[in-house]
Amino acid sequence: MFELLNNPGYNGNPVIAQELRPWVQDYCDVHGFAPIRMRNCQQTAAYTAQSILTNLKVNVQEHFMQMLLRYINERIGLKQVALHLRRARVNRAQRRQYYQRVRHFTKFATFEEFPTEEDFARLTRLERTVLDESWALFPAQDEPLAYSLAVDAMPYLGAHCELSRLYERRGMRLFSAIPLRKSRIQSSVWIDTLILGTHILDVGRRRMGKLTDERKQELWGQFLNVNVSLYPLMKRRAKVGWMARQPVRMQSM
Repeated sequence: MFELLNNPGYNGNPVIAQELRPWVQDYCDVHGFAPIRMRNCQQTAAYTAQSILTNLKVNVQEHFMQMLLRYINERIGLKQVALHLRRARVNRAQRRQYYQRVRHFTKFATFEEFPTEEDFARLTRLERTVLDESWALFPAQDEPLAYSLAVDAMPYLGAHCELSRLYERRGMRLFSAIPLRKSRIQSSVWIDTLILGTHILDVGRRRMGKLTDERKQELWGQFLNVNVSLYPLMKRRAKVGWMARQPVRMQSM
């Protein structure tokens, strides 16, 4: 998509380009976006795409379970019931029994345990509805949801977005299913020799020639002082810092 926004004629993968080109064109028409036509933007586009995918993966991995549990607790009215039990001065054993029931129900929703027919029979109508809503977000699985998210979170991106829609339908406090960035400035950039030559030194691929070790040394030498090692300097600074932290011993005169 970045390549098509930069150059509508890009056809690196004809099948994908043919599928995406109408969507990209609709976006350009709606927002009045004009192609940038920046030369040698492949590395920048690839980095930005990888950065977006990484942010999506981390967002789902870190927040999906949290948002799902919050949805379950709010739907079954956990706070309201807990407040009612305190105001009614219900004894501690009954309150503990209620919290155990909620934890047990949560394990059903997150596939940590599978309910038996007796467990289903004891569920209230609201609990069955919430359980159906939770299970509708993702297919049934043999592993606990937390484990599956830790192994590979990206298959749950659609479920994460659908969970956000459930929040909106129920009038609950919304959350951002897809992380948004207001700045176009990248927080960090991986620079390889090809990016160095095309974007920084403005040397064409033909002028760069074969990227042997000697040629790489020459190119990087035009941008950085590659003959000075930072490690001796870092060792000296560490030694000075260590000496500054030592206690001062006063000798009696």
